[in-house]
Amino acid sequence: MTQEDLDQIGNLIGANNRVVEDQTRSLISANNQVVEDQTRSLISANNQVLFEAMRAIEDHVDQSIGRLRDELSGGLAHVERGERLDSEMSATQTARQRAIDDLARRLTKVERQINPLGSQSGPA
Repeated sequence: MTQEDLDQIGNLIGANNRVVEDQTRSLISANNQVVEDQTRSLISANNQVLFEAMRAIEDHVDQSIGRLRDELSGGLAHVERGERLDSEMSATQTARQRAIDDLARRLTKVERQINPLGSQSGPA
């Protein structure tokens, strides 16, 4: 083999290496693109699952708050009824005390009319 043959073989090997390198780069680039696309798709699907889970949690929280609101409003109704009863009992007690005080004044007035001199007759 001559030097010229060796140079041609070297050139062919170099050209072949460049073709292999270019094809390898293209394959790697295409593979990277596929991996990126699949990664985006997986992230999107994962986000969808997470959003659905968040919606389910939000619905559960809304339902829990609704139940608490119902329970609190029921409890509040009991408290309001209790306050109303307390107010009514207080008014009744005040009215009774007025009636007792009025009866005591009237009794004192009747006793003065019966015994105008103020001598007290009572148990000895």
